[in-house]
Parts: sequence; C-alpha cells; structure tokens
Amino acid sequence: MAELTRRDLLRASAAAAGAAWLPAGVLRDDPPPGFPSGIDVHREVYENWAGEIRVASLWTCVPRTAAEIVTVVNWAHGAGWKVRPRGYRHGWAPLTVTAATAPADRVLLVDTTHHLTAMRVEPGPSVRVEAGASMDDLLAFLEANGLGVTNTPAPGDLSVGGVLAINGHGTSVAAAGETLAPGTPTARSATSSCRSPPSSGTHQPAAMC
Repeated sequence: MAELTRRDLLRASAAAAGAAWLPAGVLRDDPPPGFPSGIDVHREVYENWAGEIRVASLWTCVPRTAAEIVTVVNWAHGAGWKVRPRGYRHGWAPLTVTAATAPADRVLLVDTTHHLTAMRVEPGPSVRVEAGASMDDLLAFLEANGLGVTNTPAPGDLSVGGVLAINGHGTSVAAAGETLAPGTPTARSATSSCRSPPSSGTHQPAAMC
C-alpha cells in the first residue's frame, strides 16, 4: 500500500473543504474537453419532480446570456454531445433525460433558471420573458405592472420556457358572478393561445410568447 504523503493529505483536505461549500447534489470535476471557458459547468444530480427519473451526476452548465447558450451548443455540436434545457424539472415525461441515461453519456443540461430570467413590458401591452423565469415570478411581475394572464398552470415552480415547450395552459374558472370573455379557455375546453383576449377584470391580459 502506497504511503500517504503530506501533500496528498493537504490536497484531500482542500478538496473536502471545497466540497462542503457546494450545493447539495453538485459535484466539481474537470470540465469536458474543450468546453468553453468562463461558463460554469459541473456535475449535478438530476431528479424530476415526481422522483421517477434520477441520474446520479449529469454535466450541467449555467449560462448567463443567450450568446453563451449559442457558444455551448456550437461546442456540443462539434464534440458530439446532446444538449437539453433544464428548468425546474416539474414533470413526469422523459423529455430531458430518461431513467436509462447514464452519467457517462454525452448529455449536457443547460440550466436557464439562474440567470436567464429577465422580464420587460413592451407596447401592446405584451411582456418579453426569458425562458428561465418561473411562473411565480412572471405572475408577480405582471401584477406589479397592472397586467395578468387569463389562465395559467396551477404550480408556480415552472419555468416559462418549460410551460411553452409542453403547451402548459391551465384552465380558467370563473369567480362568483364573473362572466368570462368569449373564447376564454375553461376547464371544459382548455386551449393555449399567445393572443391577448379582452379582460373583464382590472388587469389586462398580456401575451406570454
């Protein structure tokens, strides 16, 4: 058995101390060969909301801008990797990864929820939202600007990009004494639309896409 040197001991201690500051489920490792510098990338446990899909450690990057996403995707194309967006993982379907996905697979998740969350009101009125913003934050932003949506999925811990990707629309239930505008999606006939139907309340609906 090889003798443990003082240098080995110090290196192991430093690594353990660094790991203690990482979020649960996050592992630091050397990045994939040729991965763009300056973009945070690490291994992270992937588990969907239902707990039915769990992969021990998948490469996950956290871009700060849309341009960094383009850089990552171009790298992945040249290196033979698959890129998958990662939001709040609130779903059952294996759209991001499957239960058979292994940590060694060349799959890179792109976490949009940390930085790609900007929102702004534009003429119309309409609202431009980056894909990583949560529905909770979007609804709060709309309310603060005197706007709203006619219907929305019930959970708030969904990314706007994820809602649009799966056509998540929720349903509208009229309040006591309220008459919904013609064409408003209801629990009986739910549809998804990017148009802004007339509002019968104090908040004007804003298009989400």
